[in-house]
Amino acid sequence: MCACQFQKLTSNYLEAAEWYHRNHKPSFNDQVALGTATTGTRSLAAGLMLGMGDAATTKQAFQWAVTSTDAIISCGKIGRLMNDISGFKVTERVELI
Repeated sequence: MCACQFQKLTSNYLEAAEWYHRNHKPSFNDQVALGTATTGTRSLAAGLMLGMGDAATTKQAFQWAVTSTDAIISCGKIGRLMNDISGFKVTERVELI
């Protein structure tokens, strides 16, 4: 099951690469949705569940951790937006030099 999460993550990275190579300009909502999916929060949740030992590695617990819950989506959005903002600031500073 953990491999399935990594396959979804790489599929999302492939979609982002295709957008770039086709010079596709997605809408803000499409960009946020794909950006959230490429943060790896579902893969991280799956890995964390596996590392918690036998009590947390039941199929039900694993499914709960990797489904699109509000917590996972929110963590992905916050992480992606913070990364994008900091990347923009770094690029802005480099252009000034």
